[in-house]
Amino acid sequence: STCLEGICKGIPVIIVGSLRGLTQNPIPNDVDHSIWRECYGSEDLRDKINYFFEQKDKNYSEIAAGVRGKYFEPVNTKTVRDFLQLS
Repeated sequence: STCLEGICKGIPVIIVGSLRGLTQNPIPNDVDHSIWRECYGSEDLRDKINYFFEQKDKNYSEIAAGVRGKYFEPVNTKTVRDFLQLS
């Protein structure tokens, strides 16, 4: 969830994939790929860091707002009651 939270703040994310097993990637498939990357190995990680460094002036706020709207709910009495199935 930390990866998704970073994206919701407009922070680019790099997921370090497993070379020997399943990669734990919590980012839904419909999230714009321009704000996140997956890497495998140290050289690939360096390339992804350089990619985002070169994009440092890019504003990811539109992507962030879309992810927040689709995957998060505001915390208030109604949403908490709905979550706890008390409505």
